[in-house]
Amino acid sequence: PQPCPSSIDPRLLAPWMPWRGNLLPLLRLPLALLLLGGLAFAVDVQVSIWLPQRHLLNFMDDFLQVFESFGDAVGIIMFGVALFVLDVRRRFTLVRVMLAAIGSGVMADIVKLLVSRSRPYDWNYQGGVFDTFQGLLPFAGAGAGGQSFPSAHVATSMGFALALGSVYPRGRWLFFFVTALVGLQRVEVGAHFVSDACFGAAVACVTSLVVFRLKSLGLLFNCFEGKLLAQGDAFDNAEVRDDRGS
Repeated sequence: PQPCPSSIDPRLLAPWMPWRGNLLPLLRLPLALLLLGGLAFAVDVQVSIWLPQRHLLNFMDDFLQVFESFGDAVGIIMFGVALFVLDVRRRFTLVRVMLAAIGSGVMADIVKLLVSRSRPYDWNYQGGVFDTFQGLLPFAGAGAGGQSFPSAHVATSMGFALALGSVYPRGRWLFFFVTALVGLQRVEVGAHFVSDACFGAAVACVTSLVVFRLKSLGLLFNCFEGKLLAQGDAFDNAEVRDDRGS
C-alpha cells in the first residue's frame, strides 16, 4: 500500500485555505509588525523604565505569569497533546500547528545568534535605544543577557496563534489576545523591549508562511495529515458502533 494518500481529501486542505491565496495580502501582517517594531524603538527605553523598573503592573504579575507558558516550547507541546487527545477530528492539523509554533521560536532563537541586544534587566541605561544593540554575529557569546532581539516567546505564541486561528477560526482573536499578553509579560519582567516583541511576532508570520505555503513540504504534510485523518475517521466509526451496540 502507498504510504501517502494518492488523492487529497478536501478536509486536509480546508484549514489551510486562507494561506493559499495571493501572497501579497498575506505579507501585510508581517510588514505591519516590522513597521510597528521600528516605531517602537522610540518608546523602548521609556517603557522598559515604566514597567519593569517602576513596577507599574505588579498587581498583574501572577495573572501575566500564567500566559508565559503560551510562548514556551514545553507549554506548546502540552497544549498540542491536549488537542490531540480532545479533538480527534482535527488531529491531522497538529503537524503543521506544532511546526508553525515551535519553528517560529527556533527561527527567533537563530536571529538572536546573529544580532546581540542587551535585555532591559541587563542594560545599564546609558545612552539611547540603539546602544542596546551590541553587535552582529555574537552567536552564543552574548549570553542570555545579550539575547533580547527578537522575543522567542512572542514568536512561538504568535506562530501558535496563526496556526490555531486556521483550525479554530472563531477563536482567532482570542489567540491573538493571548499572544499580546505573552508580549506584555515579557516586557513587564524586563526580559524584552517592546520592539523585540513586535519583531518576534513578525518572525512568526514569516515562518508560518513557509510552513503553510512551501510546496516542497506539501507532500510530507499530506502524508502525516492523511494518516491522522484516517485515524480520526476510524475512531469516529468505532464510537458509532459502540453507540449502536449500547
